[in-house]
Amino acid sequence: MGYRSLYLANSAYLVLYYSIAAWYPTFLLVQRHFSTDRIATVVILLNVSAVVGSIIFGRLSDLLGRRWVITISAIGTIVGAPLFVAVHSSAVLVAGAIIIGFFGPGGAWSVNAAYTAEHFPTKMRAAGHGLTYNAGNALGGIVTPILVGLFSVKYGFGSVMTIGVLISSVALIILAWLWRETKDMDFQR
Repeated sequence: MGYRSLYLANSAYLVLYYSIAAWYPTFLLVQRHFSTDRIATVVILLNVSAVVGSIIFGRLSDLLGRRWVITISAIGTIVGAPLFVAVHSSAVLVAGAIIIGFFGPGGAWSVNAAYTAEHFPTKMRAAGHGLTYNAGNALGGIVTPILVGLFSVKYGFGSVMTIGVLISSVALIILAWLWRETKDMDFQR
């Protein structure tokens, strides 16, 4: 796979992240009518679970490999996606936020920088990762929040956020299995 696939992967990572994070407090306020203190609690739980997920999946990537961590994380994110937005039970919604935080920003993101950088030769590793990350940010980081905002007027935040999470998770699984596995590779090149 060429470097363009790394741009696509970084776009998928950022679509995943911004589909989860950018509009979630607004979704909780507008569609679920949560109070601001309750919104803060749910968002904090999502972010704490993301930190825990990053630690666990970062370690797992050294044991299982980058592909498997991306795959497991993306599947967990797919499972959690409907729970963090689509249900009307507050308890299930909070559980969904914890699941989506753990597997999405926690799991998938834990290997993004390393796995992307490991696909470049040593002499251009930092520049290659920086370029593909920021090129991916043009789609994932700029366009996604705008599209979620625009489409949510007609389809609702939950539906649009879920579609972004599902599309990006499937894309990450496909790309992870098209790339080479970098676990235990010798990077002295």
